[in-house]
Parts: sequence; structure tokens; C-alpha cells
Amino acid sequence: MQIFPGGPGLWEVLIPTLAGIIGALAGGIPSYFLAQRASKEVLERDRQSRLDKEQGAAHRAFVKLCILSNSLADFHNQVEEMIARAERDGHTDMLLHERISSFAGVERELTPDFEAEELALFVSAKQTEYVDDLILLPRRHRAAIESLSTFGLLKTEFHYRVAEKGSTTRDQTGVSRTIARMTTGEANRVRLQSEELELFATAMRKQLREFAEFGESVANRYGDIVRAYFDDASMVGIGRKEPVGGEPPESTQA
Repeated sequence: MQIFPGGPGLWEVLIPTLAGIIGALAGGIPSYFLAQRASKEVLERDRQSRLDKEQGAAHRAFVKLCILSNSLADFHNQVEEMIARAERDGHTDMLLHERISSFAGVERELTPDFEAEELALFVSAKQTEYVDDLILLPRRHRAAIESLSTFGLLKTEFHYRVAEKGSTTRDQTGVSRTIARMTTGEANRVRLQSEELELFATAMRKQLREFAEFGESVANRYGDIVRAYFDDASMVGIGRKEPVGGEPPESTQA
């Protein structure tokens, strides 16, 4: 059969055309699937890269949380242990500021801050309140260090001011006593400094307890948040810590 008189037959036209279509399909279909596969591989690599970065940020946040929460708990525990030791040694007449010793070198302790990438992880987890707490935690750590450092300076200054007025002795438990003769003005100044130092020590003790409890709360919530976000029960968490000592007394007299 001829399409046109004197022209090529129908099959002579169809066969090359069909061959061209089949050839195009034979080459195009594998190329399509290969492109789809390559696209999926790229997406999977991007997903894995993002996951690795987020888990790295979670691990860095974990380390910083451990440092900050443990440090705040240690400050609180050491103060409470000093107070309890004075009680055990029989120094029940001592004021609170007399029971607490200075923290040598505390001002040199470093405070790690949470970086934007670490905070962004918890924003992605829709935990904006937790982000606020992570920003606040290093600030409270610095405030605790500043309080302990200031207390140490005030206590040392007070100790030497009293010591220069009389005779100082130290008992077997390490507690010093000074017997001095002072004018009315000098005695009034020493009394006033002692009262101010007592007020500072009372406020500091309460502050350290609150900061330790805050650090414990922030640390304990970390595990549940990251496990839910990554849908991975194996993600490490931070165990609960129990600060020693009871509630600070309401009175300024220890």
C-alpha cells in the first residue's frame, strides 16, 4: 500500500517512525528512573546531613547542660555542707556568714553559653520556653559566681578588720575567734558590717538553692525533648540530682 502514488508504502513510513519512538522511550525511561533515584539520594544525603548537624548540636547542648547544672548544684551543696559541718562541730552559736567559707578562685570558673545552632534545635522542636531557660541558665551561673566571689571579698575584709583590733586564736576545727577592745564607733561599725554580711549570706544561700533547682529542672527536661524530636529512645538524658541540705531558715541567725 502506497500513501501517495509513486511514494513510499505505509509500512515504510511507520516502521522508521515507530522505531524512533521506541528508541526514544528505551533511552528516556531509564534516564527518568535514574534521575528520580539520583534526586532521592540527594534528598537522603541532605536529610542525613541535617540530622547529623542537629544531633551534634544536641550533644554539645548536653555537655554544656551537664557543666552548668552540676556546677550550680556543687555551689549549693558545698555551702550546705559548710553549714552542716559547723553544726556537727558544735558551733551552734555561729552566725550564717561565719559558717560559710570563701570559695577560693571561684571567679575564674568559666561559664559556657549555648550557641545559636544549639538553641535553634529546640526552636525546631517547638520548645520556645526551653530556649528561654537555656539562655537564662548561663546568666544564673554567672550570677552565682559573682555572689560567691563578692561574699568571699566581703568576708575576708571583715575578718581582717576585726583581727587588727585584737588577738585572734583558731581552734582544732579551724574556726578563728578574735577578742578585741574597741571604741564605741569601731564596735558599731563592726556590728553593722556583721549584720550586712549576714543579710548577704542569707540571700546568697537562698539564691544558690533556687539556681541549683532551676539547673536541675532544665537538665532533667532535656532527655524527653530530644528523644521526642529525634524519635529515638536511645538519645542520652541527664539523671535527676538531689541537692543536699534543707530549706534555708527564715531567720538571719543560723
